[in-house]
Amino acid sequence: MSMGESTKRRIESVIRSNAPPGSAPGQYVGGYAGGMAGTFGKAPRGLDSFGNPSAPPRPSSAGRVRPGSGIGGGALNANPQGFGNRPSGSGRFNEAPEPYRPSSTGAAMGRREHIRAASGGAKSAWDTVKRDLPKAPPHALTSGKVRPKSATAAHTTRPLAGIGTSEYKLHGLGLEKKGGMLGVSANSAGAAGHSSSSFGPGGKQRPSSSHSYAPGTPSSSAMLRPPSGYGHPGLAGHANGLDDDGDVLEESRRELAHMRALQAADPNYTGAITEAHLATLEDAIRDAVRARRSVYEGSKEMLLRIFKEVDDGSGDVDINEFCAVCAEVGVSVSPAESQALFKRYGFETVMPYEQFVHNLVTQPARQLASEMPVRKGAFQAGYSANFHGKIIYPKCRKPVYTPSDWDPALAERSSDLPDARLVLQYIYGYQGKENTAQNLFYTADNKLVYFIAGVGVVYSRPPANCQTFFLGHTDDVLSLALCAAPVKFDGQTYPARTLVATGQITSVDEGPYICIWDSRACATGPDCPPSTPELMRLRFDKEDRGFTALAFSPCGKRLAAVATDNYHTVYVYDWRKQRKLSSSRGQMGDPPQVYGVEWNPHQNDDDIPPAFVTFGRKHIKLWTCEDPKGNSGWKSKQMSFGKLPMQNVTSAQWLPPRGGFQECLIAAGMAEGNIYLFRGAVAIKAITAHRRGPQVNIDGQPGFYGVRGLRLCKKNNVLISGGADGTVLQWDVSDGTLQESRFVAPSVSIPSPFGPGDKWAPCIRSLDYSEELDRIVIGTNHCDVKEISGEEVDVLMYGHSGDVYQLAWHPALPNVMVTASDSGHVHVWDATLRQMTHLAAVGFMPPAAAFS
Repeated sequence: MSMGESTKRRIESVIRSNAPPGSAPGQYVGGYAGGMAGTFGKAPRGLDSFGNPSAPPRPSSAGRVRPGSGIGGGALNANPQGFGNRPSGSGRFNEAPEPYRPSSTGAAMGRREHIRAASGGAKSAWDTVKRDLPKAPPHALTSGKVRPKSATAAHTTRPLAGIGTSEYKLHGLGLEKKGGMLGVSANSAGAAGHSSSSFGPGGKQRPSSSHSYAPGTPSSSAMLRPPSGYGHPGLAGHANGLDDDGDVLEESRRELAHMRALQAADPNYTGAITEAHLATLEDAIRDAVRARRSVYEGSKEMLLRIFKEVDDGSGDVDINEFCAVCAEVGVSVSPAESQALFKRYGFETVMPYEQFVHNLVTQPARQLASEMPVRKGAFQAGYSANFHGKIIYPKCRKPVYTPSDWDPALAERSSDLPDARLVLQYIYGYQGKENTAQNLFYTADNKLVYFIAGVGVVYSRPPANCQTFFLGHTDDVLSLALCAAPVKFDGQTYPARTLVATGQITSVDEGPYICIWDSRACATGPDCPPSTPELMRLRFDKEDRGFTALAFSPCGKRLAAVATDNYHTVYVYDWRKQRKLSSSRGQMGDPPQVYGVEWNPHQNDDDIPPAFVTFGRKHIKLWTCEDPKGNSGWKSKQMSFGKLPMQNVTSAQWLPPRGGFQECLIAAGMAEGNIYLFRGAVAIKAITAHRRGPQVNIDGQPGFYGVRGLRLCKKNNVLISGGADGTVLQWDVSDGTLQESRFVAPSVSIPSPFGPGDKWAPCIRSLDYSEELDRIVIGTNHCDVKEISGEEVDVLMYGHSGDVYQLAWHPALPNVMVTASDSGHVHVWDATLRQMTHLAAVGFMPPAAAFS
C-alpha cells in the first residue's frame, strides 16, 4: 500500500527539522514504495569512484524513479517542490545530490560516519546518553592472591594464608581492600611500572589521592608478593605479620606445650598418652598444615606430598618417618606420642599415611557419614536391631542415624504390641464422592459390601447394624468388584457373591495392588474368625498408580482391571494363577478418563464369545477375544456414537440376547441423563430417562453426574437405572431391547436429608439388587447408603460429603459426638445407636466444632 501525500509531507518536514546544519539533502534515504519498514539504502560517502572526496556517487537504490511512474517507486527525496511534484527526468535516476559535507561531530573528510536508518533521522535519546563502560585494572597489577569478593573460592574452615578475612571492592580502575591487614591499590606503582596516577577516558589525568593508601600500608608490589616462606615446606608460620592461621597455629602449639607440661609435672604420670593429649596433638598438626596451605596447594595435597618424600613405595610410614614429617610441618612429636597415635588408628609399627591424612583433614561429620555402615529400611519385628550407623527410610527425605548410646533391646521391646490397643468397631459413611464405577453390592448372605478410605467394609443391615472389615490395604481403595459366580480355588469352593476384589492406589513403599478376599471371613474386634480373608494379592508397578475400575468375568476366573496411569492400561488376569492374560491401552489422558468396566454376563462357550466394555470420558470401547476361552488375544474397538451427540458415558449394562439372535445390545448411561442403545459398535437410539441433575466440576470442566447406576436383575428381565435426579426407574427389557417409557414399576424418588426445600435431590452413584430381599440399595453423592423396598426408602447409613477435620465429644454425654466437614454440614451422632441424630447445613466451611 502506498503512503499518502499528506503523510509524506509530514515525514519530510520532521526529517528536515531534525537534520543537522549543513547536511546534504540526499543524506536521508527512505525505503521502497514509501514503506517505513523496508530495506534502507546507503547514504552518500562524499567520494567518487576513485575514492576522491569531490563528487560522491549516486545511491544505487535510493531515489530511484521509473520513467512515468510518478511517486510510486520513489523514496524519500529532498526535493524542495515536495514528494508529489517531482518532474520526471530523462535519465534513469534523479539528479545527483550535493557534495558531501562532514558533520559537526569531527569526522574527517573521506571517513564514513555511522549512518542511521532513514526512519530514525532524528537522534534518539538513547544515543545522547554518555555511558561509562566497566573498566578493568591496569595490566600486571592483579594477582591470584587478591581477588574480588565475588570471585569463586574454595570453602574452607579457615581463611587462606596471606589473605585473611578481607573484603574487596571495585573502585575505578583497581581493587581496594577494606578491612584486614593487607591494603592493595591497583593504581599504585606495580610490577609493570605504572605510575601512581591513573588515566580516564580522553587522556585526562586522575589524581592519585582518589585511590591513596591507608597510613602505614605497604606498596602494592610488596603486598602482591607472597610473604617469605609462603608455600615453602620448611618456613610456614614464620612469616612476618602472622595471619589468622598463624595465630591459630601458635595457640595450638601453646595448648600442646601446656598439656605436656601438666603431664610432666604430675607425680602420678605413668607415661600413658591420654585421648585428650592425642586430640590436642592432632589439632596442632591440623592447624600447622592449614597455615602452610596456599591457593595453589590444599592441605591434603601438601601433606600427601611431604609424606611421599619419605615414602619408600609401600604407602606406609614408621614412627621415625612420621616424627620427621611432623617436624617438617612445624610440630614436634615424640616417638611415644607417635606410637599412641598409631594405636589410635589401629596400627602398631607402621601406618598407611593416606588414611591418616584423610582422617586429619576431613570434617568429623563428613568422615562419620562416609565411613559408617548404611541400612535401608526400619528395624523389623522379630529381627535383631544390633546396628549402629546410617538408616535410610523410604518415608524420610534424609537419612537418620542411631544414637551414640543406642541399645538394640529398645527396638525389640518397641516391636511388641502394648497391652492396650485400638480396635476398629464402626465406620460412618460411604465413598460416594469420587468413585466412578459401581462400588456397592449385596453379598450372598444379604449383607452390603463397599469401601471407605483404605478399608473394605461388610455391613450387616438392621437390626444388627454392625460391620466387619478387611484391613489388607495400606492406602486408599479406589475400586471394588463382587464375583457373581461360584469359584473353586485352592481346593475350596466359594459360593457366588462371596469373593470381593479391591484395588488401592500406589503408596510410598510399594506399587498398587489388588486383593481378592472372602467377605465372610473379615475381622472384627478381638474375637475375629480364625480364617484369613485374603486369598490372593496381585502386585503392579508404581507407574500404574492405582485402579479406577474392577470387574470379574461371568465365570469368575478372570479379572479385568483399569489402571489410573495416563494410558489407562486395561489388564485381564487369571487371578487364581496370578497370570496376566492381556494388557492394552484403554484411553490416553489425565485420569480418570475410563470410568468403569462391564463384562457380558450372557457369555457361554458355544454361541457368545467373551467380551466386555470400558467406558468413560466421551468414549466407549468394546473388548473381544479371539480365544473362545478368553485366555489370550484381547483387542479393543472404539464404538461410535453415530448421529447422536457425543457425551461422557457414566455406566453400561449388557441386555439379554434378543429372540433367536445371539447378539446383545448395550445400554449405556450418559452424562445428560438419557440412555444410549448400542448395537454392534454403533449407537442406534437415545432413550429419555433421567434429568441431568446439578452441574458439577468434572476434570476441571463443567459437567453432570448422569446415569451412574445400571443393573440387570429379575432373571434378566428388568433393567434398573438410577440418575443424578435422585430417581430410580425399572425398565422392561425382557425382549432384549429398551423402549421409551416401558416400565415394570413406578419410579421412586430419593428424598433429600435436608427436607423437601432442598433444591437438588441426592445423585445416585451406585446401585444393586437383591433377589432374596427384593430390595434395591443405592449409594448417593451425599455419601449416604439407602435401601428401597417398593416405594419406601430406608436410610442405612449417613455420611459426610466432604473431608471431616473437626470432631468433638459431648462433655456430659459420652456417647454423643459432633462432626463438621468442608462441605458445610454439621452432624450429631449417637455412638451407642450408631446413627446420626441431627443434621444442619451451615453454608460455610466450619473451622472448628465444640460443645459448650
